Amino acid sequence: MTQDSSQALANTAVSMTAATITITQVQPFVTLIAGLVAIFSGIMAIRYYYNATKKVKK
Repeated sequence: MTQDSSQALANTAVSMTAATITITQVQPFVTLIAGLVAIFSGIMAIRYYYNATKKVKK
């Protein structure tokens, strides 16, 4: 069974719309996780350099 090209284009448009909506819904969560990872990484870097400086001063 072959589909005509107009039906194939409609199916492609529906699939792309669904994928775009999904990416749009997931993006805030990805941004939140990336921000939390960056904050944690910064805190660990501060901790590391603080301890390294204390060790050098001794």
